[in-house]
Amino acid sequence: MLSNILGLVLLALIVKPSYAQVIVNCNPSSPQNAPDCRPFIAGFCEAKGAETVLPGNGIDGCAWNGNRTDFACLMYATNEARIPQIPTVEICLEVLTAIGNECHNGNAHVAGDSFIYVWGSQVGGCD
Repeated sequence: MLSNILGLVLLALIVKPSYAQVIVNCNPSSPQNAPDCRPFIAGFCEAKGAETVLPGNGIDGCAWNGNRTDFACLMYATNEARIPQIPTVEICLEVLTAIGNECHNGNAHVAGDSFIYVWGSQVGGCD
């Protein structure tokens, strides 16, 4: 019996949850020359993964290379739940990466997660 319990505990420690149900909606009007914002995803998710977000509110981030003629990368996470929530860093990373792999602008979420993630771009800096 003890070996069965230890086996289950070990299995629980090894198994990583999979968020395979990422639903991505690309924005068809996104500019063809929009930037690849994937290098900024980890910084956004790690910085925002400690913030409590009230229902209906969101957190945002912007990154750019300092050249006003280029695009800035915009990322948002909106809490769709009825209670305050903290975004999960792992889900944030997976969802924003999924958007980046499929399109330059769009939104996505994981089934069962309370946050909707948006990735967009704008000409110029982060004003």
